[in-house]
Amino acid sequence: IYASVNYSNRIGFNMEMGGRLNFHTAYGEHTVYTINPSWSLGRSLKLFANYSSSYRTPSIYQLYAEYGNAKLK
Repeated sequence: IYASVNYSNRIGFNMEMGGRLNFHTAYGEHTVYTINPSWSLGRSLKLFANYSSSYRTPSIYQLYAEYGNAKLK
């Protein structure tokens, strides 16, 4: 499940916010989000920032190989 909202106004301020919910039977449920404000200062300059969360997914080998760990947390 993923959702994203983008807001822009006439004076150059922009805000993008999004979130995602991941489900997997082996490694569970994880939520991530992102917040991206920016300010356009003329045609050739933009100031921006990014704040987001993340998680590291296990590889296919770690999940399903004979020697992988099927009980990952």
